[in-house]
Amino acid sequence: MSTDRKTWKLVAFGATLVILAVNVAAYWNARQDTADPSVRFVKGPRSLQTRNDADILSGIVDSDGWNEGKNHVRIKSALSPAVSDASKATVRLLHRGDSLAMGTMITADGYLLTKASEVEAHQTKLVCRLYDGQQYRARLAGILDRHDLALLKIDAANVSHVTFDPDVQPTIGSIIATPSLTSRPVAIGVVSSQQQRVESDGVLGVRMIQKNGKTIVSEVLPGSSAARAGIHEGDIVIGVDGQQIGSMMAVVRMISTHLPGDEISFEVTRDDEPITFSAVLGRRDDLDVENGDFQSYLGGDLSSRRSGFPSVIQHDTFLLPEHCGGPIVDLEGRVVGLNIARAERIASYALPNNVVAASIKRMLDSENETDIVAK
Repeated sequence: MSTDRKTWKLVAFGATLVILAVNVAAYWNARQDTADPSVRFVKGPRSLQTRNDADILSGIVDSDGWNEGKNHVRIKSALSPAVSDASKATVRLLHRGDSLAMGTMITADGYLLTKASEVEAHQTKLVCRLYDGQQYRARLAGILDRHDLALLKIDAANVSHVTFDPDVQPTIGSIIATPSLTSRPVAIGVVSSQQQRVESDGVLGVRMIQKNGKTIVSEVLPGSSAARAGIHEGDIVIGVDGQQIGSMMAVVRMISTHLPGDEISFEVTRDDEPITFSAVLGRRDDLDVENGDFQSYLGGDLSSRRSGFPSVIQHDTFLLPEHCGGPIVDLEGRVVGLNIARAERIASYALPNNVVAASIKRMLDSENETDIVAK
């Protein structure tokens, strides 16, 4: 091996260690929200930050060239007034003592919103912990699957709550904070996009070609849902979920309406014989295991449901999956959205106010609370 190549490998390895150290520090910071502030001090050169935090935050604290980053305890403390009201309406949802998600109180008589996919499996034994430490059993009252929102109810009165004003929207580059059940925010971030659609990342794991008017499986990716289901190269696709398809793009569109974990039927002909396969869709990351695992390791866990949203705001707040379900606020303390997913290493999603407000109306207006699922 040449000296230049050895040097390049050492440099690449060193850079990886630096990135890993920065992300481990951020992960520890998120986990230790109520810990001694001394363990939160994370200082590093500005070139390691995703943006120039010192410039963005220069108006929040007096500083002489500090570059600790937006989640330093000084910044969190400075934003305490901004999250004060919303924190009182922020709750934590528990199952047998384990934290599942955060939630947001939306009415004085005990209705709240949270991230559905984090709590649905534990709906019979949910406990809601309020800002003041009181705990109540929570009942599932409704789900809007398309937004991954769950409506819960606790038997409480005169509860602090927030309003999602459809006319209040954050701007790109604005600072937001995620309230906690303490006086300081869980984390601070910057809005990086206006409302956008996030397509589902559910995949079957096949490549197809269109030939002589037929849609033919040209490759089955190893380890994919298709491989596990028994689909073979050369199979001719004739339908998905009982619906006949006329083109390769029709197959792609039909699969894209499903989320990872959804089960679909995939109909083909093989040697002129019809065969129907049941396949549980994976996600795109599953087909790039090495890179996907590495990125997850660098930044911590991602939300299990992190795609298939009709409209979200993207921001760079470092969240954990159990931090989703609570509100986000701007520097004036106005609620500007609801955290709904940790999507990537430095990307989180929030539902904008107009989406949340419409969802609240739809679920509260429903008279049949036993019909808990709505698409």
